[in-house]
Amino acid sequence: MEAKDRIIVALDVDSLDKAVGLVKQLHPYVGGFKIGLELITSVGGPKAIEAVSQAGGAVFYDAKFKDIPNTVAGAARGATRPDVKMFNVHCFGGKEMMEKAREASKKKAQELGIERPLVLGVTVLTSLDYKALLAMKLVRDFNYADEKEQKDAERNEVECLVKELALLAQEARLDGVVASAQEVKLLRQWCQPEFLIVTPGIRPIWAAAGDQKRITTPADAIKAGANYLVIGRPITNPPKEIGSPVEAVKRIVAEIEATQYRALTIQEVLTIFGKMGAIYDEDHFVYTKGGHGKAYVNKDDIYPDPDQLSALCKEIAFQTWGLGVQAVAGPTVGGVLVSQWVAYWLRRFTGDEKIIAVFADESDEKGQRILKRGYGSRVAGKKVLVVEDVINTGGSAAATVKAVQGAGGEIVQCFALCNRSANKSAAAELISVPTYALLNVDMDNFPAAECPYCQTERPINQMLGHGKKFLDEILAKEPEKAEWVEKMRKK
Repeated sequence: MEAKDRIIVALDVDSLDKAVGLVKQLHPYVGGFKIGLELITSVGGPKAIEAVSQAGGAVFYDAKFKDIPNTVAGAARGATRPDVKMFNVHCFGGKEMMEKAREASKKKAQELGIERPLVLGVTVLTSLDYKALLAMKLVRDFNYADEKEQKDAERNEVECLVKELALLAQEARLDGVVASAQEVKLLRQWCQPEFLIVTPGIRPIWAAAGDQKRITTPADAIKAGANYLVIGRPITNPPKEIGSPVEAVKRIVAEIEATQYRALTIQEVLTIFGKMGAIYDEDHFVYTKGGHGKAYVNKDDIYPDPDQLSALCKEIAFQTWGLGVQAVAGPTVGGVLVSQWVAYWLRRFTGDEKIIAVFADESDEKGQRILKRGYGSRVAGKKVLVVEDVINTGGSAAATVKAVQGAGGEIVQCFALCNRSANKSAAAELISVPTYALLNVDMDNFPAAECPYCQTERPINQMLGHGKKFLDEILAKEPEKAEWVEKMRKK
């Protein structure tokens, strides 16, 4: 299934006009629509089904049938229509009732020459938590002194109740169940792989919980093993900062798609750097602060291959997409490309097309940076991710952090492609915000006077790093070392 096909929009409204309006807006972007008790009692079930179907929407008929087996069998026959994709019954009605519902639906579908709707069993409503279930005498009472032990026992009781109901529905040969995402992982362990799990109580990270108790995010529900997500108010009445129902759906679809991305391993990150020819070893380099070592990460080799750079920036976006980032800022020059690609992938992972990328220029004052071109006003009041290509000392990232903060932006993190700093704790302290990197390189870093490579007269690389400057300065200060300097100039 595509991500959009997993979304079922709950039409919890009291008029057909409202329902049809939502269906017309949203049917190209979602998999179906739930017709629940509010709409059924307001306008009538068959009338609501017909209107939603004609407007382009597949129907989940959420009538939650629960009565004696023969009565529910009759209701199941009535719900079996060409325009109904699935309907549900209450597991608490018992195994016989569930069996009768499925068989009645199967027989009616054969009579009509249509595919039988999926029949689902409702386990425990997401509005019911342990305390509510305890009041109904459906779970055992506990009174542990230890708070964690008490919470664990309460959670286990709810999970066990849901599991037993789901297994009963499976024995009755239903197609699946309706269950909270908090129990999905457990059900995946106990139920057959083809057994469907439809999950209500879904709330994106930007939505309020409302009257739901056992809720989770779309991404977490899909990762746990849910097949379909029933989402109502976050889509039909989204927060002002989200905008329209269509925009809300796009963000949720993006969140689901993000779960399908597999994070890169360290070895895969190293392979990408290797493909780009950015890592050098077994040589002799002079670093920014004058230290010497045998390894080097050349940031200028990172930029020429846009596919590999995009893959690295996609990984940064994946690791930060849940932070609510609204802008990405990087220092000139390399940070400009990184900020653009990270912002691009954050848009894909979040569905938020308003995320922007900016960069901080060097200012006239040494070691300082500034947001020019009106970028300061663009980050003011926003959550900002600062990105860097390669961290040496942390100076460029730190200056970018200060520039963003000075413009009124809120820094959420600093993330680099590579951190090759000799003293990573000092670099992190200088940057002053939580700092991460896809690749942390621990390199030798000897003072020039103690460098073993100088002592064995291993030539210094003058193309990368500061080797040429180091030798030129020695030659200028100590002309008598001209022969040694010439020997150390790597050909």
